[in-house]
Amino acid sequence: MGSLLAHASSEQALLDAWEDLRSAAQEDGPTSPEILDFESHAARRIHAISVQLRAGTWQPSPAHHVAIAKAAGGVRHLAVPPVEDRVVERAILNVLDPVIDPLLMPWTYGYRRGLGVDDAIRALIEARDSGYSCVLRADIQDCFAQIPRWPVIVRLREVCPDPELVEVVRSVIRRHVVGKDSPHATGGRGLHQGSPLAPLLANIYLDGFDREMASRGWQVIRFSDDFAVPARDRAAAERCVGDAIAAAQAVNLQLNLGKTHSVSFDEGVAFLGRLDPNPR
Repeated sequence: MGSLLAHASSEQALLDAWEDLRSAAQEDGPTSPEILDFESHAARRIHAISVQLRAGTWQPSPAHHVAIAKAAGGVRHLAVPPVEDRVVERAILNVLDPVIDPLLMPWTYGYRRGLGVDDAIRALIEARDSGYSCVLRADIQDCFAQIPRWPVIVRLREVCPDPELVEVVRSVIRRHVVGKDSPHATGGRGLHQGSPLAPLLANIYLDGFDREMASRGWQVIRFSDDFAVPARDRAAAERCVGDAIAAAQAVNLQLNLGKTHSVSFDEGVAFLGRLDPNPR
């Protein structure tokens, strides 16, 4: 067994992951019956999970489809794993994050410890103050649903020194999703929103887009699949559209063309739910 999986499968690591999960659930509101049920036998269940992971017999259970209305309209489709699986994923996340995070581009702000929306906004303002006058605003079309799974595993194999841990992650990515009107059977595509590992895996994959853009001379300020690219002027921002489309295609994704546009700082740049607070 590799060292990372050995660490993640220890009872202490699983207990820490369970406590993180329970704390997050309590912050979100009333504790669910599923959390309460796991809590009533937490020590026994964590021991059993540890034994199974170390024996190589642990397998993820199906996730459950949940549809949540978006504030801006439409529906966000989640695939929520059972509590046991979320405990395993959080334990794996805790050992994978220190391996993967240092490899990401410095202007990636989503799902990273110590970074957030304020940092992304600050980076955009710094670009404006250094002389950039326009911004390309865009996001990836159906990002989590469209990310191809196999290239994620290939990339994870490249950066993770523990093949056995990668195989556990692979089984998690390929789990079934059950529930009425579930849209998640996508034939080799899709990271399940609702899975604790999905944001980290999305960052691994979208880092390829960031680097392709960097090779074309652009700085991508990205939070999840939503991004802003500073440009010297409107003409440069318009040229950036073509590069962003090509960079997305290079990683087998597409831009949401309905949300792809150039805007000047004088007009005010809406990014991550905020309008540039300091327009010229």
